[in-house]
Amino acid sequence: MLFDDTDDEREIRKKKFVKNLKISKCDTLIKPLINKLDLFQHEKIDPEEIFKTAEYVAREGKKIIDDFRKRPDVILAGIAMDENLYISSIGEIGVTVRKGILTDAFSDAIINPAAEDGTMSEGVSAIIKNSGGSDIEKEAISKAPITNGKAVSTSAGKLTCRHIIHAAVTKGSTKDYSAELIKSALSKALELAEKLSSNTVSIPVIWENPEGTSDPGLAEAALEAIKSHTAESIDRIIFVAQTDKEAKSFAEILEKYDEEEY
Repeated sequence: MLFDDTDDEREIRKKKFVKNLKISKCDTLIKPLINKLDLFQHEKIDPEEIFKTAEYVAREGKKIIDDFRKRPDVILAGIAMDENLYISSIGEIGVTVRKGILTDAFSDAIINPAAEDGTMSEGVSAIIKNSGGSDIEKEAISKAPITNGKAVSTSAGKLTCRHIIHAAVTKGSTKDYSAELIKSALSKALELAEKLSSNTVSIPVIWENPEGTSDPGLAEAALEAIKSHTAESIDRIIFVAQTDKEAKSFAEILEKYDEEEY
């Protein structure tokens, strides 16, 4: 495991998460300048283009430096305010919905919709493996089969979360989702997250219908799993969708769920 289970290990992970985020933002900002320098060296653009881009990079770079002088908690709170499309609670657990990359959300545990054999070659699983390293997959395979109704945990490799929780949400290796399977898998995953003393859990929004929006029946099954869960350590769940369309539709489903509950 990358981090020891001590009182301040979460603070260590926050600092590492923020550092990685700063590097990523700087890399994104500087790449266009590098590309233009390459074009300039091959006499394909004028010097003025270089100076304009360099001026922009310097100006935006100062903003990044100023932003990242804040405390990690302040930075993370700012990210949540910018990215969360909807904020609610189910029982004692805060629930948020955002569009983004699952591994970019700071949390203690990430839930992975697992293949029965533990392989992580497609979809959300591949994103987790690509960001965290192949050791996650090797460990998941060693704990296979991951059958429906079962959840297993592995280390998180290079990621700043503590655990990856692998839960089977389909029959076999197909995307044969059902409300019953979603609820069962998520319930088992949350139970395991509690045993691992997780405070914040990130969950991918995977119940997309042919229109590219969240399937109401499957989405509500996930919410029902949270409702029936008795929270101990978990105090926040972050649902992360890969597209704006799916994130917005799931936020609408959660909002409607709130209205019906209250």
